[in-house]
Amino acid sequence: MLIKSGEKSKISENDEFNINGDFSSKLLCFSIPLPDDKDVFIWQKIEVDWSGAVEAAIVKILKSWKQMNHNDLVAEVMTMLATFKPNIRTIKERITHLISREFIEWDLEDNNLYKYVA
Repeated sequence: MLIKSGEKSKISENDEFNINGDFSSKLLCFSIPLPDDKDVFIWQKIEVDWSGAVEAAIVKILKSWKQMNHNDLVAEVMTMLATFKPNIRTIKERITHLISREFIEWDLEDNNLYKYVA
């Protein structure tokens, strides 16, 4: 009935649906299942639940190294949290949150360098 643009197996916000004029069916009545939003909700909830673990890993790493550049910090967090692989966006959000709470700070000379605040 519908033609979808984008990846065929997943539905995203940017996908467009158009009417398929060539569609035909022998049935007079049929149902179209709705996409399951439960999967999206579960992953969002998991990210919220693990945000504390991501923050703890960031603080623990920076406490031991005293300072670290962004790419190395993200790599260390991904290594430390091997059971749960947080996405980079989540790690960046947690870093920003820790900076606002003054647990860590940017280096004044190098914006790519984070320092632990003792």
